[in-house]
Amino acid sequence: MKKPLFDWMMFSGQKDQRPKGLIPLCRSDDGTWNESSPAKNVLTDGSTNELIFCARRQARVALGVEPLLQEGWCRPTEYAKIERDLVFDLEGAEIVHALDITSSILERETMIERLCFAVREMKAEAKGYGKRLRVGSYLPITPVATNINPADSNYKQLMDRAIEDYKPWRDVLDFVVPECSIYSRDLDHWLEMVNGGLEIIRQQFTCPIYCLTEFTFMYGPWTQEEKLRGKLLPPGLWRAMTQHLSSHPLTNGQVLWGQDAEVPELNRPPDTDGTRQLPFTHVEKHVQAALEIYR
Repeated sequence: MKKPLFDWMMFSGQKDQRPKGLIPLCRSDDGTWNESSPAKNVLTDGSTNELIFCARRQARVALGVEPLLQEGWCRPTEYAKIERDLVFDLEGAEIVHALDITSSILERETMIERLCFAVREMKAEAKGYGKRLRVGSYLPITPVATNINPADSNYKQLMDRAIEDYKPWRDVLDFVVPECSIYSRDLDHWLEMVNGGLEIIRQQFTCPIYCLTEFTFMYGPWTQEEKLRGKLLPPGLWRAMTQHLSSHPLTNGQVLWGQDAEVPELNRPPDTDGTRQLPFTHVEKHVQAALEIYR
């Protein structure tokens, strides 16, 4: 069975990619949870009614019933009118802290329960329209450990307890979207890291795994060479990564990710309105290469 290739891209001038075979995804991030109360994140600070409001509205966005500016930024307008799977991408400091293995059990369980409650509300809203909404996550997936060294004597105990606490989150998700991008030119090291990461995720999840890949070297702190951060991947390296993920026995598909603020110095049109925009043409050959591999 052919594995799916998903479109989670946000590039200027991007056209509807469905005719080429890509499947659009809907985004649920920190910004979409701030819309009803701009001063706070509803997931961490909102009332139950605010949480229900935001969750159900985002379900309608994913169903193509109601557009949302934050979700539709730099995306083809056609996507706002179709049904899409929804993916969480929550990177706010308060959420990350609450989910960390060093946080209190109560704090972590409370955050996970709010996330699960939101997913249940989303699916209930979809059911009211006679639809089934699939919900997945890019972040969070597995427990995070940002405040402790893995060599710490308490690390294993804290991680084991956090994995147990995450069970409701694992049970409510329909799929996961782990980060599988590269941050150096060392393909062998990437293969080691990504294979190990996929094994850890498969040990905890039985649902489909859709690997996320950026078109550039990762711009996060993991990029070892500063000059590579945010640079477009060489075509050969991109093909090698995509070929490996497409044939990996633990993966069920791939998510193409990128946005228009990644490569400031390349192919950027004049900044006439204060934004930093990168046209889709900058990554079009990489998209085509992925499509050829997944056909």
